[in-house]
Amino acid sequence: MSGSSTRRRTSNSPRETGSIHLASYATGQLLRSRKKECLVRLSGVSKIYRDTLFRDIDLSIETGDHIGLIGANGSGKTTLLRIIAGQVGPDSGTLAAKQNLACSEVAQNPQVEGCASVLETVMQGMPKLHELRSKLGTMLEKMSDPDLGQEQLEGLVRVYSDLDREYRLIGGYEAENRARMILSGLGLKEGRLEQQVGTLSGGEKTRAIIARSLLVEPDLLLLDEPTNHLDIQCMEWLEGFLRSLSCAYIVVSHDRSFLDATVSKVMELENGKASIYPGNYSKYKELKEQEVVKQAKDYELQQAKIRREEQVICFLKTLGVKKRRQAKSREKLLARVRRVEKPFKSREVRILFKPEFPGAQEAVQARELSKSFNAHKLFVDLSFTLRRGDKLGLIGPNGSGKTTLLRILAGTLQPDAGNVEIGPQVHLAVYDQELAGLDPQNTVFEEACQADPRQRDDSVRALLAAFLFRGHEAEKSVSRLSGGEKGRLALAKLVVSGANLLLLDEPTNHLDIHSREILEEALSTYRGTLVMASHDRRLMANVCNGLVVFGNGRAEVHNCDYQTYRRRQDSP
Repeated sequence: MSGSSTRRRTSNSPRETGSIHLASYATGQLLRSRKKECLVRLSGVSKIYRDTLFRDIDLSIETGDHIGLIGANGSGKTTLLRIIAGQVGPDSGTLAAKQNLACSEVAQNPQVEGCASVLETVMQGMPKLHELRSKLGTMLEKMSDPDLGQEQLEGLVRVYSDLDREYRLIGGYEAENRARMILSGLGLKEGRLEQQVGTLSGGEKTRAIIARSLLVEPDLLLLDEPTNHLDIQCMEWLEGFLRSLSCAYIVVSHDRSFLDATVSKVMELENGKASIYPGNYSKYKELKEQEVVKQAKDYELQQAKIRREEQVICFLKTLGVKKRRQAKSREKLLARVRRVEKPFKSREVRILFKPEFPGAQEAVQARELSKSFNAHKLFVDLSFTLRRGDKLGLIGPNGSGKTTLLRILAGTLQPDAGNVEIGPQVHLAVYDQELAGLDPQNTVFEEACQADPRQRDDSVRALLAAFLFRGHEAEKSVSRLSGGEKGRLALAKLVVSGANLLLLDEPTNHLDIHSREILEEALSTYRGTLVMASHDRRLMANVCNGLVVFGNGRAEVHNCDYQTYRRRQDSP
């Protein structure tokens, strides 16, 4: 079973080693106080695949560190976690690990199969518990032997007492209740716990693996995009749980609200380098902006000085021998000057949603919509009106009806009752979270053209370039694209369409943080009408001016933004 494991590393002190060996570990002591000590130290670590992913990374991970690891898709975040976990070795540099370091990791897409129940799978995170439970059972059997002498019985009682003390220390008697609590917090309720884990959906399997890692508190917890399959309620529960941990953890996430709530240090991978900033994500943004402004100013000042010095050197070379010697001396001094690097500017998506025409003032009318699947009621008598420029957010647990409503609005699914009226001159476009609307047989260019066949070829190519599909990349087959590339192509098709009504189902799923912020800006300035389902709270807060909140077979309309809704929910 891969994707999540809890292992113990062995070394003599911290010592340097090219890889770190991991073995099983378990403890039930969640809130142990620990002295600050170095768990893992990376020195000059580099990794190269086709190109250099990152180079010369220095990082010290100490007890209690809560680190957010961020960077563009493909910058090496997952690879760095795998190096720290000992699953791959660096191409250069060294690692040093604390003796018997216990490390637990959760991969992005864990593979979990088998006949074990969900609860049993989670409890497998504590192998020591099962070992001790078996020994305790054996001791009880031996102590029940009527032929035992008094001395033998007392010896067995002492052994049983020692085993029982160890069992208590690792939280054995509370472990199952704790596992149930964690699973419930992650959205897997009591009725699902006896289900075979192999029958779960991909998102549910990920949640089970997260629960297995959270059941114990290792020295170091590595979480690679744990929020990918969590709704807002589960994310907020996980935030609180992580804050309660005394162990160190590194979390890769593109969710800005989640990072703000859970980390006290941010490590950014950019242009093959690693930079560390104190504070949460919002603090990182502030410090990063200041750093870029200062670096740009320092670069321009130094370049101006260098140009002036080069001019002086050139002039001196035109004079006599003595002046030429001065010129040579000044050249040597100039060569030794430590150059300020030009601020790195990454390739970034440029998004501008521009409706081809305004459309009707009353864009959408939904009247008394109801929908159920078998006996599962999603919503009843849901009514709302969207005027041109309204931006409606759909929030609620997974499976509560958000995608269903979007499909009803798009006309691809019929409600059980009620109707939807789309206004005249309203042209809609849909972003499907599964990206099912992309034809794998098409090239990127052919797929973009399908959004509006009237567009000129050069206009489409220019737009694709803005979405980072440049030159030969536009001729790549859709089937060969990564998830992030498919997400960008689907967004590009929305722009090509010129639609004045956008129906978006989790549009940030395949985007890194910077791309999310660019999309957020594009949606907030969009002059058309928008209906969007998303678990990205920052996106909801900065874009939507109304909400439909799903849950418990109901859907309630709130004519307010996300911040106002949360304040009302949190007030007594």
